[in-house]
Amino acid sequence: MKLRRNEKEIYIITIKKRLKRVKKHSWKHKTSSRRISDRINAPEKFYLDDKISRKLLLNFVCRIRRASLSGKIVRISFHDTKVLHPCGTLFFVSNVINIIEKNHCTIQCGYPKDNTVEQLFQHIGLLKLFGLQERLKISSNNVKNWHFLTGVSVDPTDLSIIFDEYKEFINEEKSSDLYGVITEAITNTIQHAYPDESTEKRWWIFSQQMDNKLFIAIYDHGMGIPESLAPKLLDNITYGKRYGRDAMMIKIAVSSDRTRTKLDYRGKGLPEMLEFAKRSETGGFVIHSLSGGYKYNSRQKTEDQRKYKENIKGTLIQWEIKIDMESK
Repeated sequence: MKLRRNEKEIYIITIKKRLKRVKKHSWKHKTSSRRISDRINAPEKFYLDDKISRKLLLNFVCRIRRASLSGKIVRISFHDTKVLHPCGTLFFVSNVINIIEKNHCTIQCGYPKDNTVEQLFQHIGLLKLFGLQERLKISSNNVKNWHFLTGVSVDPTDLSIIFDEYKEFINEEKSSDLYGVITEAITNTIQHAYPDESTEKRWWIFSQQMDNKLFIAIYDHGMGIPESLAPKLLDNITYGKRYGRDAMMIKIAVSSDRTRTKLDYRGKGLPEMLEFAKRSETGGFVIHSLSGGYKYNSRQKTEDQRKYKENIKGTLIQWEIKIDMESK
């Protein structure tokens, strides 16, 4: 059947409109899939000491970084997250902030399923960073006593936020010693962790009071203890696998006497940090740097070297200190 001229024109216009709608819908769908990443699920536990938890956490952060480099809006989920340890949480938060600032990306997420996890993310400003409204009252004691600090210098005013709150639970001598080792750790970060003078020499600190214990963790994204020692000790060390070498380097740095090894560029910081832990009856001292680790148990008076396959790309130091809550 032949169409009249007017009917042909109407038919053509109708087909063009339909094609335009299909093309528009297809373009929107294609753009959407290109701009938003697949959902990246966070692990149940944010923890660095356990090898399985460490692997899952580092893989999670690595996936976020890769998605941010693709130019997509990064979409993550904290549906399964239940345990936030200071070391793993500090590692995650500092890396996410670094990814957002460096790659100029947007990270989106839903509210965490676990109430305490949501409270903590709200307390330290992470929900706001992800574009979510604060909706809970901070009621958990495990959250109220968390503090998050970051800086590029040794500023006593910043550190007083931590020490002013905890000094009533720690005797004056221990408080003074703790302030000294924290200050030394920050100084080491500024002087030695970042060899490139053009790089911002930033550090991050988390502190948490929980179950008569005070946890303090400090982290930097610098070269790492093994790399800072390697040029000086290369002739005296047999290199094995990379992650085994890193653990050995940390053990040397912690136990070295500066006057004997002439490691003046490292200062007395790490040995003094260990001595602080040794004077405590309980608690401990932990170092994660690149692919290696070191742990001292104050109660058992034991040392332990840790070998990991995953690299945290920097150095994280953590103290666990017993505090007297009954004196409050």
